[in-house]
Amino acid sequence: MSAHEAGNVQLDDQAQLVYATRHGRVLVTANVIDFLALAREAVQTNMEHAGIVQVPSSFRGDEFQAIAAAIREVLRRHQEGLRGLLSLLGNHAF
Repeated sequence: MSAHEAGNVQLDDQAQLVYATRHGRVLVTANVIDFLALAREAVQTNMEHAGIVQVPSSFRGDEFQAIAAAIREVLRRHQEGLRGLLSLLGNHAF
């Protein structure tokens, strides 16, 4: 579900993370710098989150299948879930 589909495009980054956590959803973002800061803040304040997957600029915004495949690989490696984790998708050669 996108922020647009949820009706949340007006929310700031912190509110997006809170919304995703409240609904048990991992947040996937290309906003690496801001969400890295939010992940650090979450650790410092013991704030729970459902997980953050960061999509680096090496992925083009229209590479949905490659991004989905990379996310599936992250989930395969973390079968217990991504709660509280920050994951940066690696370089891809799909």
